Formats: sequence, structure tokens, C-alpha cells
Amino acid sequence: MAKARQPRFDHTDDLLDAPVAHTLDLHGCRASEAAKTVESYINTQARVRTGQVVAIITGRGRNSKDAPVLKPIVRGVLQRLTGSVVKEFDRGVDEGSFLIRLR
Repeated sequence: MAKARQPRFDHTDDLLDAPVAHTLDLHGCRASEAAKTVESYINTQARVRTGQVVAIITGRGRNSKDAPVLKPIVRGVLQRLTGSVVKEFDRGVDEGSFLIRLR
């Protein structure tokens, strides 16, 4: 059985090179609101920007008390929506955002 290849996420990745059609900035968003906000944003953008790339800015989590709070929440929502309205996603090159290609 062939070993699964790890995805390559660098400057040659199509998603990282794609123009961003719209951005949601979650700075100042409470963790309790983040999942609902992200899901609503992705579903809306998937209707208006089919096949395009959008971004979600979470910040790097440097001001979080222990560990980054928003990044895992956003990643969880994106994983759940992958296959339905999200085609693919990856961290942005700055580690404080996500890039999402919509279906």
C-alpha cells in the first residue's frame, strides 16, 4: 500500500496564490460568537462568490491568555463545512488567517 503524501503548503500552492475576493476579520470577536459568525459568513460567501477564495483573519492569538482561541474554532467550522460549501482551506502565510476556496 502506498504511503499517503503530505500536502505541500508553500508559495507554489494554488490556494495561497489565489486572489482573495473578500475578508472577514474576527479581531475582537468573542469565542462564543465565532463559530456562528464564521458559518454564516462562509454560507453567505458561498452563495455570492462560488468558486472564489475568501479569507478569515483570526489573529495569531498572542493576546490570548493561554493558547490561541479563535484559530481552533475557525478550523473546526471549516472542517465541518468542507465538502458542502468549502472546497479547500489552509492557513494564510502569516499564520493569523485562513484562506478558503468555496465550492
